[in-house]
Amino acid sequence: MKSETFTISLEKGAQDSIPFYSPSQLFGFVDEAAHNAQPELNIFELNSGFHVPYWYASEEITKIQQDENGCFLDSDALVQSLWEKDGAVQPPQRFVPLCFKAAVPRAGNYRVKLTLTARAEEEQLLIFHGCRHLAWKGSLRQGAVLSICFTVSVSPIIPNGKDRPFEKNALDIAVVGHCPALDFLSVVPIEVPTVYLAGDSTMADYGAEYPYHPAACYGGWGQALDLYLDGSVEFPIVKDTTPNMMNPRLYTTSYNKP
Repeated sequence: MKSETFTISLEKGAQDSIPFYSPSQLFGFVDEAAHNAQPELNIFELNSGFHVPYWYASEEITKIQQDENGCFLDSDALVQSLWEKDGAVQPPQRFVPLCFKAAVPRAGNYRVKLTLTARAEEEQLLIFHGCRHLAWKGSLRQGAVLSICFTVSVSPIIPNGKDRPFEKNALDIAVVGHCPALDFLSVVPIEVPTVYLAGDSTMADYGAEYPYHPAACYGGWGQALDLYLDGSVEFPIVKDTTPNMMNPRLYTTSYNKP
């Protein structure tokens, strides 16, 4: 997608098929096949931050379905099938994230609006943008519809362990819950004031393996700050990830909220 505005409806009937992100399809869901085919999708700072552990790399975990409510995956059933295959007992509250990626024409700030339906009771639904930046957290009763807006900043970044900037030419949305259905997404350029944060590893971005549990991974406080802001400003991060604070290497990422 190279236009200024992006809008897509994902419910059955509005979309002929479920879109998956690829070099030829510049918006869509990201699954294991996409990760295996596109190496840059495995650099967590450039993407949603969610990645499958190596022992599941050959598995088809993200099995997306579609109905009149939109596109969804049955996280509980998918996680249960993995643990049954391994001959293990499923730990409680593990989730497969529903990850969507959309190309944008240039670096900058974008206002994202999405609508989803809770196909099951959601005790704690999590919505992330960028690299696991928490945009919304709450509960939804079965059948409830949630419509929210938030702001995403897209900018070049030097990922951890790399020595050059990578262009970040897409934005990422990840929904974590039992069975939420994403049915509408729009992306529009927006201008907002910018405030930069600088700090050490306690503020930095971290990825997470899935099946996901919030307590089973690291997270910097910068990744959660967005949840507590009103979205009138943008808060990019400038983070030092080296152990030697006297000779820092700087990495940048950003997040914001409507």
